[in-house]
Amino acid sequence: MLNAAAITKPHAIEHLTVDLVGYAVDVAVITETHLKRKHPDHHFAINGYTLFRRDRVGRRGGGVAVYVSNKLQVAVRTWPGDSAQFELTWVHIQAPAHHICWCIISFVSVSGAAGLH
Repeated sequence: MLNAAAITKPHAIEHLTVDLVGYAVDVAVITETHLKRKHPDHHFAINGYTLFRRDRVGRRGGGVAVYVSNKLQVAVRTWPGDSAQFELTWVHIQAPAHHICWCIISFVSVSGAAGLH
């Protein structure tokens, strides 16, 4: 897990790529991506990984992302009551040895938590 404090910064994706590939990371959870609708996925793509993201809507900063190695079977799931208001992503991952896990990525800023009831 990495609090990126903006993968939109210059060279941030290049640095993340070096870490993911160099350490042979299978699943990387990133908080504070600062990605917005204006940022296309292909600008943040990392070869050998699938990107799943949930951007913060209506406020600065925030956002969560998951990079999952293409060696794994993966799908994003949604649940009744899911709302773009929440920086929450459910990822269903199946590893080669038939192990199944759920990766639930959530981020709530201290300032944003005050508005949730």
